[in-house]
Amino acid sequence: ISQKNIQIFDLLFLHVVLENQKEKEATSMDSENVKENEATYNLPQFSLRTVEGATDKFSRSNKLGEGGYGPVYK
Repeated sequence: ISQKNIQIFDLLFLHVVLENQKEKEATSMDSENVKENEATYNLPQFSLRTVEGATDKFSRSNKLGEGGYGPVYK
């Protein structure tokens, strides 16, 4: 293996490590924001049973579309 190949491998490895670190930091920030928003806005929480009843157990006929966080039901 040449020195050039080792350098390329090192750069790729560093890139992967840095990307993983960014993802972990973003996830951590998202978790903190969720906790902060829950405390700030006092949003209602619904049980799975309530949501299943409202969507007819996530029936396709009640599906409006897909959002960034998954399916959206009426």
